[in-house]
Amino acid sequence: MRNIVNQLQEILDSGKISEEEKNIFEKYILICNEFIEKGITPSDVLLETFEKIIKVFKPLVGAGREKS
Repeated sequence: MRNIVNQLQEILDSGKISEEEKNIFEKYILICNEFIEKGITPSDVLLETFEKIIKVFKPLVGAGREKS
């Protein structure tokens, strides 16, 4: 889960996502941190969802995507 937080934070810190996307990513990070702080193991479905989000955004951020 910490790996997911780190990747989401990297995308957030890139400055290459829109303000709306930034707000959503901040919420994703808060959700992940709740799981970590409470020692709750997230479901596979939730983990897969975050992994898919990261898979979509990581190349866009790495490719120098402009803010919309």
